[in-house]
Amino acid sequence: MKPKWLIEHFDERNGTHNLVAEVEKQGYELALIEYTPIQQGSIDVFSPDDCVITQTSISIALDIMKAKKWVPGPWVTSKNYECSSYYAHLGKYLFNDPYVIMPRNDVPRHLNQLHKWIGKDDKLFMRPNSGLKPFTAQVFNLGLNDQSYLFDADWGWVKEFTDPETLIVIAGPKVIQGEWRFIVAGKEVITGSQYQLKDNDLKTAPEYPQEAWDLAVEVACTYQPDPMFVVDICLGEDNKYYLMEIGAFSIAGLYSCNMEKIVQAAVKVAEQEWTDLHG
Repeated sequence: MKPKWLIEHFDERNGTHNLVAEVEKQGYELALIEYTPIQQGSIDVFSPDDCVITQTSISIALDIMKAKKWVPGPWVTSKNYECSSYYAHLGKYLFNDPYVIMPRNDVPRHLNQLHKWIGKDDKLFMRPNSGLKPFTAQVFNLGLNDQSYLFDADWGWVKEFTDPETLIVIAGPKVIQGEWRFIVAGKEVITGSQYQLKDNDLKTAPEYPQEAWDLAVEVACTYQPDPMFVVDICLGEDNKYYLMEIGAFSIAGLYSCNMEKIVQAAVKVAEQEWTDLHG
């Protein structure tokens, strides 16, 4: 079975247009859908038993997993991307360390204790435990110095998109000098790209330090959440490289990574999965 591709077109900085061009160049059938904030209707393409590789938003990936029987479909084994799952295996590489994980409703009443242990300059870093990211990770101003409204305003957004029992990862705020994304197939890192460097503006380039690549290789050999996934490495203020996070390939930006290598690797993995299932 020759794999087909379903791709949702995002901002060009995420590399989607380059992926589309490479899929077409290599001669694979492609269904392209345009990104909208709220996607409506079913994805009515391809046959139910087709071998389909997907690259979409989180919401579309989840819809496909519910409605379609494609193999492989989205590589999004969500449990494996929860911090509480992979931190147990990759803790020694982590940038956000030390850390605490607790239910959302418990966070406000423990702010003072958390700040005393891991906070810095009246601030704490928080992100969702889930790799599906119900809210955006950020540094919170705790408002411990008579400015509680600063925390309350930001925390209101967290409450808007989470449940009381949603697990939150809390760590001390740290300075990031640069970030790089690496694409993994099996245990092999196949390509990488810079996607952030020294400021908050998204910058992409097909380059990476050897030290970042080497750390990504260590991570990939230690933990495999899916047949294909991404590893994000960052450079700390201490000029050391750390694991920022791992993510699902099927919902990740590919930036300036080598698309030829990505398509070749994804096709190989997808064909093997389809053959293992259907013979």
